[in-house]
Amino acid sequence: MPTKPGLTRTEHEELGATLKQLRDEVLRISQQLETAYPKLSPAARLSAKAAHAVDRLSTTLLIPEGT
Repeated sequence: MPTKPGLTRTEHEELGATLKQLRDEVLRISQQLETAYPKLSPAARLSAKAAHAVDRLSTTLLIPEGT
């Protein structure tokens, strides 16, 4: 099975910066929805899940130190 090339360090760093901006925006939206709707409403729950998903993706793409 052929392997895929992966990302360069620069691509990882750029993607990381983009994901940080995305996370900040998702958290802002999540806080706005939690203010407007009950915490257990579908909108508030889904926005919190979206923030968590972005966090998990960022963690998955972390570059080990020294590489």
